[in-house]
Amino acid sequence: MGDIFLSCPARLSETAYVQLDNPLDVPVSFQGVCSASRVFLPAEVTVSAKSSAELKITYHPLVVCESEVTE
Repeated sequence: MGDIFLSCPARLSETAYVQLDNPLDVPVSFQGVCSASRVFLPAEVTVSAKSSAELKITYHPLVVCESEVTE
């Protein structure tokens, strides 16, 4: 997977989606963690067997700033 760049004016939000594929015959749960206080994502996403789902990542800055998060 590559980098995700999110940029928007303060007090607005920008959203990105990452497709999660599950080629297995059983459901799989993905756990999301991000240390950036302005980035929001679900704690867990479950993808059904042989299916796909989208992980929604939202950036919502309250003040003007520039930062980079690498994890």
